[in-house]
Amino acid sequence: MLKVKSGDRISISSAKGRVEDVVVRLSQSQRPGNIFIPFHFNTQLVNALTSESFCPKSGEPNFKQTAIQLHSSEVPDGLVFSEPEVSGEIEHIKTAYDGIKFKEKELVSNL
Repeated sequence: MLKVKSGDRISISSAKGRVEDVVVRLSQSQRPGNIFIPFHFNTQLVNALTSESFCPKSGEPNFKQTAIQLHSSEVPDGLVFSEPEVSGEIEHIKTAYDGIKFKEKELVSNL
């Protein structure tokens, strides 16, 4: 547990960096294991922590989800999870992802 309450300030980090001084607001609207941080009016630039991936069709960046670590004053190194014990194996099926295929349209001038 992070041992935080609404109004406390924490740090958030990912493989790409760290953001300090994020205000906590506890809520029942988020699933356990998920957090929400608005980025439209945020001065801490939380999008700097997100993945560089984007939709190959629209070019829209993937700012919606990324793996992060939470750091509080009580738990400065972040949460440590124990690995679940595996009681068996599942046969895996290997698949290949070729991405989204699309044809480029030829530009036709109306002039």
